[in-house]
Amino acid sequence: MTTTDPPPRLLSTHLLPLTAAPPPLLLLPAPPPPPKPKKPPLTHFLSLPLHHSPHLQPALDLLSSDIATHFPDLKIPKHAMRPAECVHLTLGVLSLPSRRKEGKDAGDEEMKTVFEHASAGARAEGEGGRAPAVEEKGEEEEEEEEEEAVQKAVRILEDLDLERMLRNAGKEDTQKQELEQKEAVTGGNDAAMEEDRENGGVPIDPVNEPMTGVEEEEALEPLRISLQGLKTMGSAKKASVLYISPVDHTSRLHRFAEAVRQHFVDAGFIVDEKRDLKLHATILNTVYARRKGRKGNGRPTQLDLRGVLEKWEERVFVEELAADRVVLCLMGAKEVDGVKGAGGYEEVAGRFITPSPSSALIMARKESELQVIK
Repeated sequence: MTTTDPPPRLLSTHLLPLTAAPPPLLLLPAPPPPPKPKKPPLTHFLSLPLHHSPHLQPALDLLSSDIATHFPDLKIPKHAMRPAECVHLTLGVLSLPSRRKEGKDAGDEEMKTVFEHASAGARAEGEGGRAPAVEEKGEEEEEEEEEEAVQKAVRILEDLDLERMLRNAGKEDTQKQELEQKEAVTGGNDAAMEEDRENGGVPIDPVNEPMTGVEEEEALEPLRISLQGLKTMGSAKKASVLYISPVDHTSRLHRFAEAVRQHFVDAGFIVDEKRDLKLHATILNTVYARRKGRKGNGRPTQLDLRGVLEKWEERVFVEELAADRVVLCLMGAKEVDGVKGAGGYEEVAGRFITPSPSSALIMARKESELQVIK
């Protein structure tokens, strides 16, 4: 190498050898799934009211007194016991357009904790899991939409032939008894028995079967029930809801209630969840007495009611109570003099199951107050 030749260039020590592995790729977290569309809020409910019995409130007062006497350590929160004005059998819950905000806690939450076997409101529709775009509406348009939805629900109730539905609710047992008597006599091998089974010996839908002229002339026995037996929703050890079971010795109550509810399901006002309707009269709900502060977190109080159930599980509260009306009510019981629920629920519309001289007057009054156009 001559003096004029440049010095050899040295490889940088910072260069990675050719055999070195590439740096690891940084994996970014997957994007969160799109939020699920919210279900429309529950605004109304369909029910059989029971508060008209003069014996119900004294029976509830006696139960409260007995609990305080026999279970002094069981501290039931104030307002948790429901007044008689609020007692009813829920047939279904509805979600109708409404700008009414009051009663969200006392209405929506009540039905979530109590009415476990029914929910209302059509789910939001959309493509790819996205909620549909919400079009902004003026106040007048919202009022028209709300009034139209309520009117449709009211018309369904008005158009129901409740008397026929109750009459037919008792047919199934009678026809089954006749079929069993035939089987006992013939041994179940008679060709006529097969014909009865194939040609309507027991109708597929006896509740909605039209009446004959002879049946229309027969006196219809009113629907009367007894409120008997205490039960809790969920575990009795950590209960927040206590209710009384309705007892109907004619076996018509449940089939009648299912038939009424089904008409609202068919109209799209109540979602059919393919579960049996659970009729119950709630008398205690701690959702009305939420614990506040750091320890409570606003959650309903849980009570150990095992002793109460054991002692009064078969207690009879009211006998021969007339379940004679079907009503559509707004969610959220009204407060009177600081007592939650003392004012009951606001009725939008009501129908007597059997014709009554006062039924037309009640419907006329409701229509006048709410300006519901037929």
